[in-house]
Amino acid sequence: MKTNQAKAIAGIKYNLTTRKDFADAEHHCVKLIVSARKEGNDARAAELSAAKSVFQKRARAITARNTCAVCGVTIARGATHCRIHQRNMKAMALPPASGSDQKIKDRITPRRKFKRPSDPLALLGYYATPVQKIVKRWRNKISDDIFKANIESLMIACVYSATRPATGKVDEIIERFSQFKKPFIFDLILAVENVFAKDSLSGLILKQGFSGDESDCMNEEPQLRTWEKLSAISKGRFSSNHIKVAAKRLKLTA
Repeated sequence: MKTNQAKAIAGIKYNLTTRKDFADAEHHCVKLIVSARKEGNDARAAELSAAKSVFQKRARAITARNTCAVCGVTIARGATHCRIHQRNMKAMALPPASGSDQKIKDRITPRRKFKRPSDPLALLGYYATPVQKIVKRWRNKISDDIFKANIESLMIACVYSATRPATGKVDEIIERFSQFKKPFIFDLILAVENVFAKDSLSGLILKQGFSGDESDCMNEEPQLRTWEKLSAISKGRFSSNHIKVAAKRLKLTA
């Protein structure tokens, strides 16, 4: 199938030139596939899936650039996270300090502390409102063992699909996590895309919050950027107070 045929199937009339254009077209197809599946129109869903594969291949052909799954910066081929986020994930696995070490740490740590949750789901946007709505809707339909054993891996795959559309294949996610129902995976992917959307406050915090320079680190560990810095990055779209409240809702701060 050629690009023009895929555009006709998906109802896309504008020109596709950049990687972002093809990624947006792929996301558009995913939404149409979800609608077609819900309506029981498997033939239409198959056509859209073929069109999505065309857009996916074109996006991959335009660039082979590898990016961090959290902040989207360019990283080495084969890596999954940038240096800041890789170091942050390692720090989360360390046991908390105790005794005198903890007292010393309290004195040198800023008043606003970066909360290291017992699970890394917070850094994946799991506690964002769109994701929590989907989880609450489907939670009683999924066994506890399956959910607890696979939700972190599924969230990582969804974040890849949202932030790295050239490599995050929806079909592969569905095949890999066959223990979950397809509608749940589709709904979760769309929810994560909303969380990491360009104009999303949650996406701003999750992608930009921990990718600061050395001034944003404490004891060589990445800390949240200040609310003022994040507000400046958003070019004034979000105030410092809004960012502070959102970071607490995402369970990134104590």
